[in-house]
Amino acid sequence: MSLLVTPENRARAVSATLAEIARLRAGGISATDLARAKTELKRQYIQQSETVSGQASSLGFYDMIADYRFALTYLESIERITAADIKAVAAKYLSSKAYVQAALEPAPRLRPRPRPRDNGGTIA
Repeated sequence: MSLLVTPENRARAVSATLAEIARLRAGGISATDLARAKTELKRQYIQQSETVSGQASSLGFYDMIADYRFALTYLESIERITAADIKAVAAKYLSSKAYVQAALEPAPRLRPRPRPRDNGGTIA
């Protein structure tokens, strides 16, 4: 998971994310949210299949996590996911106490170096 927030909103965003993890672990996911997630996964799968590059990328990904045949049954696999499955995975893998947080922040602005004055080619 990743968050894209301004540095001043980072603490609030992390807090909201951890609260959502706790809610998901305790109560699971609603039928509406599960249906929306399934629709989004199917849309992504179909979109990546529209180009040769997308097909190659997805086949490489599926071969890395299982084998290329995973791609053949992916849409059916999505349909079999239940709210109970999501809750069980959240309980097993998501924690609001054990996680890694890394932040990339913009570098502070440095003042530009002053340019040397042109003294007409003479050494001062």
